[in-house]
Amino acid sequence: MKKFSMLPAALFVAVLGTAGCSSDSAKETAAKATEATQKVTENAVEAAKKKAAEAVEATKEAAAAAVDAAKEKAAEVAQATKEKAAEAVEAAKEKVSEATEAAKKKAAEAVEVTKEKAAEAVEVTKEKAADAVDTAKEKVTETAEATKDHAAETPETAAKKAEEATSEKAAETTEEKAKEAAAPAADAAAGKALYAKCAGCHGANGQTKALGKSAPIAGMDAATVAEDIKGYQAGTLNKHGMGGLMKSQVAGMSEADIETLSAYISSLK
Repeated sequence: MKKFSMLPAALFVAVLGTAGCSSDSAKETAAKATEATQKVTENAVEAAKKKAAEAVEATKEAAAAAVDAAKEKAAEVAQATKEKAAEAVEAAKEKVSEATEAAKKKAAEAVEVTKEKAAEAVEVTKEKAADAVDTAKEKVTETAEATKDHAAETPETAAKKAEEATSEKAAETTEEKAKEAAAPAADAAAGKALYAKCAGCHGANGQTKALGKSAPIAGMDAATVAEDIKGYQAGTLNKHGMGGLMKSQVAGMSEADIETLSAYISSLK
């Protein structure tokens, strides 16, 4: 606010006094000067108030405009952040899908290789069994010949029948034992191949907590494992919120695959 000097009015009074004006006239003149000064001062105060009010209003408008601009920028940043987050989620989903497909492919390849190895093992076992049968037949023949020598009173035809019956029995027994010996090895190999797709989450020996949630599965009861797998296949089981993932992992397993895999997991230590 501007300050207005009282000097002009004082000078005016002084001049009048110097000119020899009467005391009453001087007082009247001084009063008029004072009144004029007050009027000027009031006008100046009003003008200053008006300017201050205009300045406050302008400041408010500028502040409101700044707030609106800030809100608009914040909205734009939030929208851009949402779009980036959505893109990141989609990219992550694609990566998970690719990893799942790759794991399935690797597991299928491992199953095929294991089947081939198991078939080779069975063939080798059959060959060894055949060799054992031949050896048994030779032993039986030798025994029959020795029996003939020590029992001349036995008819030749009876000895021959006894030899054939003994040879057949020995061959059957040897082949059955060979199959029994080969079966566990083949089942274990097939179970290991089926478990390949599980190892990524549960660990090679079944001791890892899948995604940090489930308990280790090594040594679980085979019947319980089989029941859980069937529940995931049917979509009725959702342990630790992993029902969807597990369903895709076991979707293509047959009844025999489930039994083989369950037995293998039960054997893990």
